[in-house]
Amino acid sequence: MRFHLYELTVTRRRRALACEPPATWAFQNLTSPEDVGKLATMLFQSILGNELLREHMMVFQLDRRNRVIGYELVGVGTVSSVETSAADVFRSAILLGASSVIMAHNHPSGDCSPSKEDEWITKRMIDAGMTLGIALIDHVIVGAHHGYSFANKIEFPL
Repeated sequence: MRFHLYELTVTRRRRALACEPPATWAFQNLTSPEDVGKLATMLFQSILGNELLREHMMVFQLDRRNRVIGYELVGVGTVSSVETSAADVFRSAILLGASSVIMAHNHPSGDCSPSKEDEWITKRMIDAGMTLGIALIDHVIVGAHHGYSFANKIEFPL
């Protein structure tokens, strides 16, 4: 019987999965859907500027006290939709040791009413988070002048 010994070298390209929030953020503790909406709007405008002609999905990673420990842009879509997977939403949360996440995305039309796809992805991410032990505590849609929070509309597990 012959055995062959192979050496496998794995190199991994490093990329920033999540950005660490600046210490000067006024919204470090997210206590309401309004806080999330303000923070998401500020980030969408400062990071993306005039690129908000398409939908963008952002995820905030939180610690046990609902302090933001990271955020990541996880999806860029079309004028009317953005697709993302559970792996995209929870990858950074796992690596950062987050206990919960909040999803936020924009509607370029300015109307923040949720679509059936928005409701479906929210329920899917709640289930994925329960499996991973990382709670999805809200999904916020940012419109032109106001936002929509799923936290008051869907029963989120605690």
